[in-house]
Amino acid sequence: FGLAVRYSDTTGEVDIQPNNRLSTLRYMAPEMLANKMDCAAFEGFKAADVYSFSLILWEIVRRTRHFDSKIDVESYELPYYSVVPSDPTHQEMYSAVCVKNIRPQISERWS
Repeated sequence: FGLAVRYSDTTGEVDIQPNNRLSTLRYMAPEMLANKMDCAAFEGFKAADVYSFSLILWEIVRRTRHFDSKIDVESYELPYYSVVPSDPTHQEMYSAVCVKNIRPQISERWS
């Protein structure tokens, strides 16, 4: 998601480019938005990727119909569509995700 790093399992070192915040803001993990990620630890990058991937899964689930369901699927929307503009700034995403602790909601049809 814009944060490619090289990890050496023999040395345990993470090789990252100097600008470590080149990512799609809408999919950026909270610890990255808050600038609290330990960029020397590879585990942090893996956790950030899991968060970003979960937002993609949220998008897929919104558009997926259960095999025996006659309920219509939700319209396509980006994560956080109801709380930030279509091209949010870093501050808008930080406020929504880190300050207000907002997360995309899972449809009732999946409960």
